[in-house]
Amino acid sequence: MAAMFILPGLVGLGIAYDGSWGSARYLLKAQAISIAVMLIAVYVARANFDWSAPASWTFTGGMNAILLFIGYVHWAQRP
Repeated sequence: MAAMFILPGLVGLGIAYDGSWGSARYLLKAQAISIAVMLIAVYVARANFDWSAPASWTFTGGMNAILLFIGYVHWAQRP
């Protein structure tokens, strides 16, 4: 479970280390799919989340922000 949540940070570090857009494009697509599946899981299990806790909103908002940023980068770097 923890590996699924640490994935966005590790992908970001991998992209920063490599530095070439060619390989980053594939990593970002895989990352976007992973985050989208995680957000679908949050939606399906929304009754199990404590929405009164700030951590629930921070996690969900952060994942949405990363997904939007990946979409923007993909759109901005298109040929």
